[in-house]
Amino acid sequence: MKKAYLSLFLALFIFTFSLSSTAQELTSSMPTQDSTKVYSKEEVDAQAFFAPKKNSKNDLYNLMRFISKEYRFPGAAIRYGLSGDVLLLFTVDKQGNLTDFKVDKPMYPEIEAELIRVVQLTSGQWKPAMKDDKVVNSMFTLPWKFSVR
Repeated sequence: MKKAYLSLFLALFIFTFSLSSTAQELTSSMPTQDSTKVYSKEEVDAQAFFAPKKNSKNDLYNLMRFISKEYRFPGAAIRYGLSGDVLLLFTVDKQGNLTDFKVDKPMYPEIEAELIRVVQLTSGQWKPAMKDDKVVNSMFTLPWKFSVR
């Protein structure tokens, strides 16, 4: 009788363990959204956008206006009458804060540093991107033309 109970207990234990490991395998193979992943604009359902007011819609016009108002051209740019294009890339996190600034093809470090300074002033005023009805971190690309005349 003890052998029968021991065999039954052992069989139940092995069966329970195999179900547990199968469930873990199924769960681990399911796709998940990594909380630290930064999505590109092609990967999200709705892009992050500048929203300085509570009910703002996608407000690129006001972002450019803010940059133009706050931007202070470095002395060298004024002296040499520099002009060109800057492509600024940064991450908009889930809280609407800006991080990880990068300049694509840097040319004028002083001009680019000033642009980063001004754009950082808007941190916290962004609506984060959405993917599958969830807020996600995303990359934002900001093209900016500058000209000193």
